[in-house]
Amino acid sequence: MEHDFIDFERVKKWDYLRKILHFVGCLFLIWLYKQFQLHSFLSLIATFFFLVLSFEVLRSMNPKLNQWVTVRFKSIVKKDEKKKWLGLTFLLQGTFITALLFPSDIFYISFLSLAFADPIASFFGVIWRPKIKVFTNKSFAGFLACAFACGLIFWVYLYYQKSDVPRPLIISSLVGICGGLSEALAPKFLDDNLVFPVLHAIFLYGVFWFFSL
Repeated sequence: MEHDFIDFERVKKWDYLRKILHFVGCLFLIWLYKQFQLHSFLSLIATFFFLVLSFEVLRSMNPKLNQWVTVRFKSIVKKDEKKKWLGLTFLLQGTFITALLFPSDIFYISFLSLAFADPIASFFGVIWRPKIKVFTNKSFAGFLACAFACGLIFWVYLYYQKSDVPRPLIISSLVGICGGLSEALAPKFLDDNLVFPVLHAIFLYGVFWFFSL
Protein backbone atom coordinates (compact mmCIF):
# COMPACT_ATOMS: atom_id res chain seq x y z
CA MET A 1 0.00 0.00 0.00
CA GLU A 2 1.34 3.42 -0.98
CA HIS A 3 1.43 6.00 1.79
CA ASP A 4 1.20 9.60 0.62
CA PHE A 5 2.63 11.43 3.61
CA ILE A 6 4.76 9.16 5.80
CA ASP A 7 7.84 7.27 4.63
CA PHE A 8 7.73 4.26 6.95
CA GLU A 9 11.05 2.96 5.69
CA ARG A 10 12.76 6.10 6.99
CA VAL A 11 10.99 5.71 10.36
CA LYS A 12 13.07 2.57 10.90
CA LYS A 13 16.29 4.39 9.96
CA TRP A 14 15.79 7.44 12.18
CA ASP A 15 18.65 7.81 14.69
CA TYR A 16 16.64 7.05 17.83
CA LEU A 17 19.58 6.49 20.18
CA ARG A 18 21.30 9.74 19.23
CA LYS A 19 18.11 11.74 19.76
CA ILE A 20 17.39 10.07 23.10
CA LEU A 21 20.90 10.96 24.27
CA HIS A 22 20.37 14.50 22.99
CA PHE A 23 17.12 14.77 24.97
CA VAL A 24 18.63 13.37 28.17
CA GLY A 25 21.73 15.56 27.78
CA CYS A 26 19.70 18.75 27.47
CA LEU A 27 17.63 17.88 30.53
CA PHE A 28 20.84 17.10 32.43
CA LEU A 29 22.24 20.54 31.53
CA ILE A 30 19.02 22.15 32.76
CA TRP A 31 19.33 20.21 36.01
CA LEU A 32 22.96 21.30 36.44
CA TYR A 33 22.00 24.92 35.76
CA LYS A 34 19.43 24.73 38.54
CA GLN A 35 21.84 23.15 41.03
CA PHE A 36 24.69 25.67 40.80
CA GLN A 37 25.24 29.39 41.02
CA LEU A 38 25.77 30.89 37.58
CA HIS A 39 29.54 31.39 37.91
CA SER A 40 29.97 27.81 39.13
CA PHE A 41 27.83 26.46 36.31
CA LEU A 42 29.79 28.43 33.70
CA SER A 43 33.08 27.20 35.17
CA LEU A 44 31.83 23.62 35.05
CA ILE A 45 30.67 23.90 31.43
CA ALA A 46 33.91 25.63 30.39
CA THR A 47 35.98 22.89 32.04
CA PHE A 48 33.98 20.16 30.39
CA PHE A 49 34.20 21.96 27.04
CA PHE A 50 37.99 22.17 27.15
CA LEU A 51 38.21 18.48 28.07
CA VAL A 52 36.01 17.56 25.13
CA LEU A 53 37.90 19.97 22.86
CA SER A 54 41.21 18.40 23.89
CA PHE A 55 39.82 14.99 23.00
CA GLU A 56 38.61 16.34 19.64
CA VAL A 57 42.09 17.71 18.88
CA LEU A 58 43.60 14.33 19.70
CA ARG A 59 41.01 12.62 17.53
CA SER A 60 41.81 14.89 14.59
CA MET A 61 45.53 14.18 14.95
CA ASN A 62 45.24 10.44 15.49
CA PRO A 63 43.47 8.53 12.67
CA LYS A 64 43.41 5.32 14.71
CA LEU A 65 41.64 7.03 17.60
CA ASN A 66 39.20 8.65 15.19
CA GLN A 67 38.53 5.30 13.54
CA TRP A 68 37.95 3.63 16.92
CA VAL A 69 35.51 6.35 18.03
CA THR A 70 33.51 6.38 14.79
CA VAL A 71 33.30 2.57 14.64
CA ARG A 72 32.72 1.91 18.34
CA PHE A 73 30.05 4.59 18.61
CA LYS A 74 28.67 4.46 15.08
CA SER A 75 25.09 4.41 16.37
CA ILE A 76 25.45 7.92 17.79
CA VAL A 77 28.22 9.47 15.68
CA LYS A 78 27.01 10.97 12.41
CA LYS A 79 28.91 10.30 9.21
CA ASP A 80 30.03 13.91 8.82
CA GLU A 81 31.37 13.90 12.39
CA LYS A 82 34.20 11.66 11.26
CA LYS A 83 35.87 14.77 9.89
CA LYS A 84 34.50 17.47 12.20
CA TRP A 85 33.71 18.06 15.87
CA LEU A 86 31.11 15.99 17.65
CA GLY A 87 27.74 17.58 18.41
CA LEU A 88 28.60 17.59 22.13
CA THR A 89 31.28 20.20 21.49
CA PHE A 90 28.74 22.57 19.96
CA LEU A 91 26.15 21.81 22.64
CA LEU A 92 28.57 22.91 25.35
CA GLN A 93 29.33 26.11 23.46
CA GLY A 94 25.62 26.84 23.09
CA THR A 95 25.09 26.14 26.78
CA PHE A 96 27.85 28.49 27.88
CA ILE A 97 26.77 31.38 25.64
CA THR A 98 23.07 31.08 26.50
CA ALA A 99 23.70 30.84 30.25
CA LEU A 100 26.17 33.73 30.18
CA LEU A 101 24.09 36.20 28.17
CA PHE A 102 20.45 35.52 29.08
CA PRO A 103 18.23 35.36 32.21
CA SER A 104 17.35 32.03 33.76
CA ASP A 105 13.80 31.82 32.39
CA ILE A 106 15.08 32.25 28.85
CA PHE A 107 17.78 29.63 29.43
CA TYR A 108 15.20 27.12 30.70
CA ILE A 109 12.79 27.73 27.83
CA SER A 110 15.54 27.66 25.22
CA PHE A 111 16.99 24.36 26.43
CA LEU A 112 13.61 22.73 26.98
CA SER A 113 12.87 23.69 23.38
CA LEU A 114 16.21 22.23 22.27
CA ALA A 115 15.48 19.02 24.20
CA PHE A 116 12.00 18.49 22.75
CA ALA A 117 11.71 20.47 19.53
CA ASP A 118 14.97 19.47 17.87
CA PRO A 119 14.26 15.70 17.92
CA ILE A 120 10.63 16.30 16.91
CA ALA A 121 11.72 18.50 13.99
CA SER A 122 14.27 15.88 12.95
CA PHE A 123 11.71 13.06 13.12
CA PHE A 124 9.06 14.75 11.01
CA GLY A 125 11.65 16.22 8.68
CA VAL A 126 12.96 12.72 7.95
CA ILE A 127 9.72 10.76 7.62
CA TRP A 128 7.30 13.28 6.09
CA ARG A 129 6.81 13.53 2.37
CA PRO A 130 6.75 15.18 -0.06
CA LYS A 131 10.05 16.83 0.90
CA ILE A 132 9.70 20.61 0.80
CA LYS A 133 12.88 22.46 1.69
CA VAL A 134 12.98 25.84 3.41
CA PHE A 135 15.95 28.15 3.88
CA THR A 136 19.12 26.01 3.84
CA ASN A 137 18.75 22.24 4.11
CA LYS A 138 15.77 22.16 6.46
CA SER A 139 12.39 20.64 5.63
CA PHE A 140 9.10 22.48 5.89
CA ALA A 141 7.64 19.58 7.91
CA GLY A 142 10.52 19.88 10.39
CA PHE A 143 9.99 23.64 10.61
CA LEU A 144 6.28 23.20 11.42
CA ALA A 145 6.96 20.45 13.98
CA CYS A 146 9.62 22.54 15.69
CA ALA A 147 7.37 25.62 15.71
CA PHE A 148 4.51 23.65 17.28
CA ALA A 149 6.76 22.14 19.98
CA CYS A 150 8.36 25.50 20.86
CA GLY A 151 4.98 27.22 20.96
CA LEU A 152 3.53 24.53 23.22
CA ILE A 153 6.49 24.73 25.60
CA PHE A 154 6.10 28.50 25.88
CA TRP A 155 2.33 28.22 26.39
CA VAL A 156 2.94 25.83 29.29
CA TYR A 157 5.46 28.31 30.72
CA LEU A 158 2.93 31.15 30.53
CA TYR A 159 0.18 28.99 32.02
CA TYR A 160 2.20 28.08 35.11
CA GLN A 161 4.48 31.09 35.54
CA LYS A 162 2.62 34.09 34.09
CA SER A 163 -1.05 33.16 34.04
CA ASP A 164 -2.15 36.82 34.03
CA VAL A 165 -0.56 37.55 30.64
CA PRO A 166 -3.21 38.45 28.04
CA ARG A 167 -3.41 36.66 24.68
CA PRO A 168 -1.12 33.75 25.68
CA LEU A 169 -2.01 31.76 22.55
CA ILE A 170 -0.92 34.59 20.25
CA ILE A 171 2.35 35.10 22.11
CA SER A 172 3.01 31.35 22.21
CA SER A 173 2.33 31.10 18.47
CA LEU A 174 4.84 33.89 17.84
CA VAL A 175 7.43 32.11 19.99
CA GLY A 176 6.70 28.90 18.10
CA ILE A 177 7.45 30.60 14.79
CA CYS A 178 10.65 32.01 16.29
CA GLY A 179 11.62 28.51 17.42
CA GLY A 180 10.99 27.11 13.96
CA LEU A 181 13.12 29.85 12.45
CA SER A 182 15.87 29.19 14.98
CA GLU A 183 16.04 25.61 13.75
CA ALA A 184 15.60 26.39 10.06
CA LEU A 185 18.08 29.26 9.86
CA ALA A 186 21.03 27.28 11.21
CA PRO A 187 23.71 27.30 8.47
CA LYS A 188 25.22 24.04 7.33
CA PHE A 189 28.69 24.89 8.65
CA LEU A 190 27.37 25.35 12.22
CA ASP A 191 25.71 22.73 14.39
CA ASP A 192 22.09 23.10 15.57
CA ASN A 193 23.24 22.47 19.15
CA LEU A 194 25.07 25.79 19.04
CA VAL A 195 22.84 27.87 16.79
CA PHE A 196 19.39 26.87 18.04
CA PRO A 197 19.64 27.66 21.78
CA VAL A 198 21.45 30.97 21.19
CA LEU A 199 19.22 32.17 18.34
CA HIS A 200 16.04 31.06 20.12
CA ALA A 201 17.19 32.84 23.28
CA ILE A 202 17.67 36.04 21.24
CA PHE A 203 14.14 35.73 19.87
CA LEU A 204 12.79 34.98 23.36
CA TYR A 205 14.55 38.02 24.78
CA GLY A 206 12.81 40.16 22.17
CA VAL A 207 9.42 38.62 23.00
CA PHE A 208 9.95 39.14 26.74
CA TRP A 209 10.92 42.77 26.12
CA PHE A 210 8.12 43.55 23.63
CA PHE A 211 5.34 42.02 25.76
CA SER A 212 6.87 43.12 29.09
CA LEU A 213 6.92 39.56 30.44
